[in-house]
Amino acid sequence: MHLSVELSQEEYVEKNNLNENYVFKLFISENVLVSNRAINNCKIIFEKYLFNRYKLEIIDVGKNPQIAINENIIMMPTLIREFPKPALRIIGDLSNTHKVLHELDIA
Repeated sequence: MHLSVELSQEEYVEKNNLNENYVFKLFISENVLVSNRAINNCKIIFEKYLFNRYKLEIIDVGKNPQIAINENIIMMPTLIREFPKPALRIIGDLSNTHKVLHELDIA
């Protein structure tokens, strides 16, 4: 018999050793459907798995091209986990939650 027990957010954070705050940058092209999906998916994933322990900066490459050049961004949307180190990147609309969590070493 398998019992499923729902953990509180605090218990989940403690159990999974998630005491660090995360810092992310999401590079987008404004008014592009895939960028809008990436923003929404990002917020949904982070709220569910990081519980307000993150900072997300959204950067429109059209308005801030120099930042994209400095970060070597060649495709959008691109999400960078800046902290904790090492920096990690994922490209796409972030619709595959498992892939996002795995690639960014969140869970």
